[in-house]
Amino acid sequence: MGSQESCYENETYHSVTLSAFYLSEKAITNEQYCRFLNATKVSNDGKGNVSGFGNHELIVYNEYIQNCDGEWRPASDKEAGFPVVNVSWYGAKAYCDWAGGRLPTEAEWEYACRAGTTTPFNTGDNLTYAQANYAGTFPCSGGGWGTYTAFIKTAGSYAPNAWGLYDMHGNVYEWCNDWFDNYETSAVKNPQGPSSGSHRVYRGGCADSSYVSYCRSAYRGHRSPEDSYGFLGFRLAASL
Repeated sequence: MGSQESCYENETYHSVTLSAFYLSEKAITNEQYCRFLNATKVSNDGKGNVSGFGNHELIVYNEYIQNCDGEWRPASDKEAGFPVVNVSWYGAKAYCDWAGGRLPTEAEWEYACRAGTTTPFNTGDNLTYAQANYAGTFPCSGGGWGTYTAFIKTAGSYAPNAWGLYDMHGNVYEWCNDWFDNYETSAVKNPQGPSSGSHRVYRGGCADSSYVSYCRSAYRGHRSPEDSYGFLGFRLAASL
């Protein structure tokens, strides 16, 4: 886990052992998240209760989800399959609790993203526009250019990695469970991150990632758990 290339000081390369777990093959979609909002009767202000944390803003109004006459629904049939965004870490956790799962740890996320690879991307040393949805204003050397969109696409629009997981690089960043801090330098088993902090980890790159380095398997982003962002979503994990 971490970066052999030492791209960033908080990506210390170290050995991690994980117990078996499940991870959803795609990021949670607008359609799925609307089912949760309606089932738990989240009001049109997007606020709801999060187990262990009290009442928080779960989702900020955005162009992809609407609340009409007290019902949450995707803005269109096309957008039903887009990954949900503008969801806070609290909103992601609340969904996972409701669905009977949890957010992945960042160690689990990176392991799943790599799918057995040790290169910067699960596609090798480079990532192209044909392999992931990212802006790529600053691509890898030799990575080539393609069509720049900076728009979210339907989950699963690109080929999956070797373990059948879609969009681990690009489309939307994804919340992880961990508080952000520097890694342990020694070997660890099932790391959970620090017990407290101010920012939660997110992973994965997004459609608005200008630097392709932000899409690497080892890249670590972080935001306040209250924050929402138009290119930040999540996927569901569960322990075996």
